[in-house]
Amino acid sequence: MKIMCLDIGDKRIGIAMTDPLGIIASPYGVLKVTNQGEALKEILKIVTILNIDLVVIGVPYDQDGNSTEQSAKNMFYADNLRGKIKINFCDERFSTIEAYESLKKMGIRYKKGKKSIDKISASLILQRYLEREKV
Repeated sequence: MKIMCLDIGDKRIGIAMTDPLGIIASPYGVLKVTNQGEALKEILKIVTILNIDLVVIGVPYDQDGNSTEQSAKNMFYADNLRGKIKINFCDERFSTIEAYESLKKMGIRYKKGKKSIDKISASLILQRYLEREKV
């Protein structure tokens, strides 16, 4: 099963993919968001070209586990992808912090790692999903 994960933000969407066996998550790329409709078209293009079976969308909850303003914005993508591909969700709390910590451990400074942070965060969310679901 080929799975893609989206770490959705207002300016960028981090994308991660599983390996062909659906076991390991890896960073894939970052989409710059200038228009949600255009970003959605790009996501659907990737889904089609790479023959994706499932899209996991990271959902940012607050410290108490409640939905946030960004959670509601992420539902735009979920609502527009639903019916075209199977959708699932995964808690993305602290994924960006974890991504920065990973870069720091590799000796990569903030400025150099900033361009990669969204796709690394998406891969952490996807790995969390894979471990939770044992796909």
